[in-house]
Amino acid sequence: MRTSTKPMVETDRLLIDGEGSDAGNAIRVGSSRWHTWLADTDNRGFVFEGDAGHFTARREMRRGNPYWYAYRRRGGKLYKAYLGKSEEVTQERLDEASARLAGQATL
Repeated sequence: MRTSTKPMVETDRLLIDGEGSDAGNAIRVGSSRWHTWLADTDNRGFVFEGDAGHFTARREMRRGNPYWYAYRRRGGKLYKAYLGKSEEVTQERLDEASARLAGQATL
């Protein structure tokens, strides 16, 4: 059972405020709405659930610019993966980060 109140990416859609996966206002990953949502300074993070596992994504400021990072705890250790700038965060990057943070090899 999900206890987080953060927005969640399930498969290829961003669900906000507990919306179901069939919600009409879910945002498709990779769309212009997705990149606009990522760039909005009010949005600081989301949870990703993919085939390889899950992680929490957070926007962090580095050298005055916002970048997205993925975090997952595995075996008691916190792992981090770079996702990119808002315009660079794609479904492929999310899936690759999920696999890497789950300890799976990526090509």
